[in-house]
Amino acid sequence: MVTATLFSVSYAGLWGQCRLDLPAFVHKAGELGYRAVELMGKRPHLSILDTDDRQIGQIVDAAGSAGVEIATIAGYTNFTLGLGTEVPAAEFQIAYVRQLAALAEKLGAKIVRIFTGYATEPEGYAKDWDACVRAVRECAEAAAQRGVVLGLQNHHDVGVGVDSYIEFLDDVDHPNCRAMFDPWAPALHGEDLRAVARR
Repeated sequence: MVTATLFSVSYAGLWGQCRLDLPAFVHKAGELGYRAVELMGKRPHLSILDTDDRQIGQIVDAAGSAGVEIATIAGYTNFTLGLGTEVPAAEFQIAYVRQLAALAEKLGAKIVRIFTGYATEPEGYAKDWDACVRAVRECAEAAAQRGVVLGLQNHHDVGVGVDSYIEFLDDVDHPNCRAMFDPWAPALHGEDLRAVARR
């Protein structure tokens, strides 16, 4: 059974639309008839820098009164960022995902969603792939320690095609890393969406 879930990015004001804080967004989702929400894991919503226990309590209370489940925390990662430099960008992002998993645990969310990485250059794709596999596997372990599933969305260049997405998940090979299939890229490629979703 599919549960319709509203993503808070729709109310983050990022593209000129209405901006609501998270408690107001959760109430709005309930008013619109949604049974679950996905919270954007960055400013202006659920930032690991800004969110404290008081705010967590407000969000949980809002979800309870609105009859809405907090289903997913949406992380934003790019594990090819900083490749070839001395900056430990992958470590920063793994720490970020670890903190999102801690917030998810407090909120009762079952999933933290992440991405792989953007391609750095055509001849470096194998290097990009390996860096993303290692980082996603470590994130899956970090999320598991909080009792939260890591959901990998096929959004960035590494693993965006259906065949490569399946291969990427196989390479990560961690029981706590699950597919969060996004039909956007396969639709652009003219794929049969029902067939690729079954795969």
